[in-house]
This record gives sequence, structure tokens and C-alpha cells, in this order.
Amino acid sequence: MLVPLIIVRLAALYCNRVSGFEEIMGLVDSIVKVVRAPHVNFGENYYVPTDEPEFFPKRQCKIVTSDGKQVGYLGIVHAEVLRKFGIPDPCTFVEMDLEALL
Repeated sequence: MLVPLIIVRLAALYCNRVSGFEEIMGLVDSIVKVVRAPHVNFGENYYVPTDEPEFFPKRQCKIVTSDGKQVGYLGIVHAEVLRKFGIPDPCTFVEMDLEALL
């Protein structure tokens, strides 16, 4: 018997005249508080700096549990990426694996 694989992910993109980094982090903080999964512990700081090319340096991070498991990432989208897609305003992006929190 085949069991269907369902992957539950959340992605959000915030575009405005300002980056919206704090808004996206607020969204993540709200999700972490609402989920409160007993088997997932986020600890004090669940934002860990990263260095991905699609985001501006030092304006990005991965979202990790207290045991080091990555459940998402967020950052201010690099201007070169925005230019290639014809997006005129700064954007902040987040993606999370909600299945890992359930």
C-alpha cells in the first residue's frame, strides 16, 4: 500500500518601501508561540545567522530548534534577485517546514 507524502510548508513574502524584516520575524515568533508543539523546543534564540546568496549578507538567518534542527529560514531578498524578477521594492522572505512543528 502506498502512503501519500504530504509536506506542509509555509512561505511568505513581504514587499514594501522598507524591508519588513521585523514583520517577518514577528510572523515567525507568532507561529512558534501558536504551535507550541510539546516535542519541539525552540529555546531562547531560534535565529541563527546564515550566508545564502539570495539574501543580503548579515540580514538573514535560519530558524532552528534547540537541538539544532533547521525548520526554516528568512532574510531580506538581495537586490539582484529583485531586479531579475522586476520587483521594485525591498522584500523579506520566510519559509518554514510546518510539518516538523506538528
